[in-house]
Amino acid sequence: MLSPENRAVDVRCSEEDGVIRVSFRLGERRCDAACVPAPAAELKLGKFTVKNPKPGYLQLVITGKDGALDGFSACASEMADGAGVLFTAADNATAAVSMLRMNHATLVETAGKASLSDRFGTKGTSWVDGGTVTFPAKVENDRIELR
Repeated sequence: MLSPENRAVDVRCSEEDGVIRVSFRLGERRCDAACVPAPAAELKLGKFTVKNPKPGYLQLVITGKDGALDGFSACASEMADGAGVLFTAADNATAAVSMLRMNHATLVETAGKASLSDRFGTKGTSWVDGGTVTFPAKVENDRIELR
């Protein structure tokens, strides 16, 4: 399901206290995912912490061979690692935020209101209204391309 063309290797699945975890490698990228069945204060995905993850939603982290963040998808109130906060949802709510680094660009998508850090880049273009977004930024329901 998460691996196009069945290229996933080193696939591991587990369940502990109702939390379902899946991890695998795709080339030089490592994918770690988890889903909480009920409200939880936080969820750990390696060095990443997802605060108040929404039950039933898959929380996903993608890292490169050097351990650097290549992408994520989370529906939560906040996501952070040892280097700092990646996003915080507005008004103590949850927001769905995803990011994927590719060779030519980084894409960030939000559903809901969120404050995004400048770890994605410093400037991007909104696919929703064509405007320039300068990071860190407060965004709502947007798709942003950073080059």
